[in-house]
Amino acid sequence: MKDTGKKTESEFLRKKAEELLKTSHPDMEGTNLDAKTLKLIHELEVHQIELELQNDELIRAKIDAQNAADKYIELYDFAPSGYFTLSQEGIILEVNLFGSQMIGKERSRLRKTPFGIYVSESSKPIFRQFLSNVFKSEAKEVCELTFSSFGKAPVFAYVTGILTESGEECILTVVDITEQKKMESSIQDLSLIATHTDNLVLITDVYGQIEYVNKAFEKLTEFSLEEIKGRKPGSFLQGPETDPEHIAAMRKGIQELKPFTQEILNYSKSGKKYWLSVTIDPIFDSQGVLLKFIGVEWDITPQKSLEKSLKEALESERYFLSQIMKTNVSAVLEVNANGRIIFANKAVENLFGLSADKVISRTINDPKWKITDPQGKPVSDDQLPFSLVMKTGKPVNNICQSIEGPDGQKKTLLINAAPLSFEDGKPNSVVLSFSDVTKEIETRHALEGIKSKLESILNEMADVVWSLSLIDYQMLFASPSIEKLYGITQDEFQKDNSYWKKSIHPDDKSVVDEIYQELETVGSFEKEYRIIAKNKEIKWVLNRGKVIADTEGKPIRLDGYLTDITEKKKKEEEINSYLQITKEQNERLKNFAHIVSHNLRTHSANIIGLLDVLKFQHPEFSENQLFSMLFLASENLGETLHNLAQVVGMGSSKENLITINLSRVIESAVTNVYSIAKEANVAIENQVKPDTEIMGLPAYMDSVILNFLTNGIKYKAENRQSYVKLSAKTQNGYLVLSIEDNGLGINLEKYGSKLFGMYKTFHNHPDARGIGLFITKNQVETMGGKIEVESQVGVGTTFKIFFKQKVKSNGENQQN
Repeated sequence: MKDTGKKTESEFLRKKAEELLKTSHPDMEGTNLDAKTLKLIHELEVHQIELELQNDELIRAKIDAQNAADKYIELYDFAPSGYFTLSQEGIILEVNLFGSQMIGKERSRLRKTPFGIYVSESSKPIFRQFLSNVFKSEAKEVCELTFSSFGKAPVFAYVTGILTESGEECILTVVDITEQKKMESSIQDLSLIATHTDNLVLITDVYGQIEYVNKAFEKLTEFSLEEIKGRKPGSFLQGPETDPEHIAAMRKGIQELKPFTQEILNYSKSGKKYWLSVTIDPIFDSQGVLLKFIGVEWDITPQKSLEKSLKEALESERYFLSQIMKTNVSAVLEVNANGRIIFANKAVENLFGLSADKVISRTINDPKWKITDPQGKPVSDDQLPFSLVMKTGKPVNNICQSIEGPDGQKKTLLINAAPLSFEDGKPNSVVLSFSDVTKEIETRHALEGIKSKLESILNEMADVVWSLSLIDYQMLFASPSIEKLYGITQDEFQKDNSYWKKSIHPDDKSVVDEIYQELETVGSFEKEYRIIAKNKEIKWVLNRGKVIADTEGKPIRLDGYLTDITEKKKKEEEINSYLQITKEQNERLKNFAHIVSHNLRTHSANIIGLLDVLKFQHPEFSENQLFSMLFLASENLGETLHNLAQVVGMGSSKENLITINLSRVIESAVTNVYSIAKEANVAIENQVKPDTEIMGLPAYMDSVILNFLTNGIKYKAENRQSYVKLSAKTQNGYLVLSIEDNGLGINLEKYGSKLFGMYKTFHNHPDARGIGLFITKNQVETMGGKIEVESQVGVGTTFKIFFKQKVKSNGENQQN
C-alpha cells in the first residue's frame, strides 16, 4: 500500500509537469531532430518541471515547519509556568524563559547546572525524594518547593514531574504559588482577629470544605473545628425547616464567584434553630485564580423573632399590637399612607437620638435624616422600605440604609417593613423595625480590608506586638511602637532576636529563666520587669506571650505584646507611700484614743467618787430620783469608757467578740435616755427576754442601741402618742433585734441608697448631723452583722439589726 501511494504521487507530478510543459514550451515536431532525440528532450524537460514542483513543495513544507517551530518556541518560552528538562542526576538540560525568571538567572547560565542548588535548604530533601520518585514511576509526581532567588524574596512553587518516553530525562512543570502562600499566611494572621469577634467567621477551600472557624462559630453551632474540618457547612447545619430557595441562592452566589449576602435558617448540634445573615467573599490571587472562600455570619435570630411577632400581630387587635411595639427592644415606627410617622416606641429615642415626640413630628423621607446606602450614596424616596411596601403591599426584609443623627454620627440600620393595615386593598399604614448594625458593618469592612487596617492599628498602638519563630528563633515581627519603647527601629529589633534579653535591667535578669520555665510548663507567660532603653532611660514593662502551634500541635511561633507600665508603677509607689502615711496617722489616732480614754476615765472616777461622798454625807439624797439617775448614769459612763479602752486596745476585730447580754445593754441605754424620752413624751418598751445573749463588742453595743433610741425620740410624730419598741428573734443563724417606732418615717424610694451615708440627713431637725447611722452601720458590720430597714412616711420605721448568736453548749442557737 505504501509503494502504491508513492506511485500515485509520482504519476500525479508527471501529469502536472506535462501539462505545464505544453503551456510553456512550443511544439518541436517541425524541427530536424529525430524522434529519439525529441523524446529524450521531452523527458528531460518534464523531469525538470517535476523537480521544480517538488522543490516548491519542499519550500512550503519548510516554511510550515518553521512556523510550527516558532509557535512551539513562543508557547514554550512565554508560557506562564516554568518548564525544566532534567537528567537522572538532576542536571538542567533545557529551561524556558519563565523558568529562568523564577530562578533569577539567565537560561544560558542555568543549562548544565544542578537544579537542586537553586532549591532552599529546607526543600532539598523534598526535591531529592521527588526526583527519585519521578524516575522510578511512570506516573506523574508532585511536590511543593521553595527557591532561593538571588537577592530576592523566596519563591514558593508547585512542581509537577513526568518521565519522557526515553526514560533518560524528565520534564518539570513549575507553577509560582508565592502569592497563594502569602494569602494563606495573611489568612492565618487574620484568624487571630477573627477569634475575638462576636460574629461567626469561617474559611473554606475552593470546594467549599471547611478549613477554619472561629470561637463564635463553635459557640453558636456547638460544633468544634475538629468535628467539621473538611466538611461542607450545608451538610450538617441545614435542617428540615431550612428554605430550599435560600439553599439554592447560596449555591448560585458561590458559583458566580462574586461577593453576596444571604439569610438562612440553620440548626445547632443539639437541634436548636437560629437565623444567620451570611456574607460570602471569594478570595483570588494576583492572577485571578480562586484560592478560598471567607464567610462572615451575623446571628439575626432576634430580628427574625421580631418579624414573626410583627406578622402575628397583624392578625390581632390594634391595641395589642401597639403594646408590643411600645415594649419592643428594637426601634419601631408606624407610618401612615402619606409618609408621616404616627407612632414611635421608646427604643427609637436611643437609636435616633431624638425624643419620640420629635420623631413623630417628621415624615419618613424628611431630608434631616440624610438617608444613604451603606456606601454613602443618597437613597431616592422610591427606594425607601416604606415606599417599597406601599408600592407592592408586601413586607420587605433586611434593607440596609444609613441615617445621620442629631450629633452628626452616621448609623447603619437593618430595616424590616410590613403593611400594618389596609384600605380598599392597599396599605393604609406601614410598620418599620430598625436594628442598629453599625458595628456589624464596621466588622465586615474590617474583615474585607483586614490587612491594611491591621497594619494601621499596629502603627497606632502604644503596646508593642511581637512574634518570634520557634523554628529558627528569628524575630518575625515587631510593631512600630517598638521605637518609642526601646528607642530602636523595627529593623534593628527584628534583626537582633536577643535584644529583648540584653535590654533587661541587670537586677531583673532572672525573669528570663522564669519566662522559659513558664513556656515549658503552661505554654504562656506574663511578667513585669524593667528594661534600659537606648537613651539609658529605665522603664517598667509588662510582657505577655503565648505559644502558637500548627494543626498538628507542633509549636511554630511565640506571639505576644509588651506594655509600658512605667506610669502605673509610679502610681503604685505613690499609693504605697500614701498607705504608709495612713498607717502612721492611724497609729497617732490610736495613741490619741488611748490618752482620751485614760483621761476621761479619770474624770469619770472622780465624778463617781464625789457622788459617793455626797451620798455618804447626805443619805437622804438616795431617795431623790434625779440623784439616783445621776449616780446610775455616771456608773454607765464609767463602764462605757472601760469598754472603749478595751476596743482601742484590741483593734475592734471580729475575732475579739465576747458574749453580751442584749437585754441588759438595752436597759442601760434606756436609763441613759430616760430624761430626754420623758421630756419628749416617748414611751420605750423593751420586749427582749432577760437571758438573750449575742456576740459583740460592749462599747459598740452601747453606741448602737443609744443611736437608735435617740433617733426614735428625736424624729417622733407630733400628732400622736409616740413609742419605741424593742424585740428579738432568731432568723437564718442570726439574732435579729427589731427597733420599731411610730415616728416621722423615711422616704426609702428617695433616700434608701443614701440612708447610711456620712453627713446625710432626711428631716429638718435642728440636731440632725447625718453621722449616727453611718457610725452605727460600720459598728454592726465590724461585729459581723448587718442592718435592714423598713419605713413609711407618716407611719414609722423599723430597723432590723442582725447580730451573731452565742452558740449554746448543745450546738443549738438560742431562740427568742
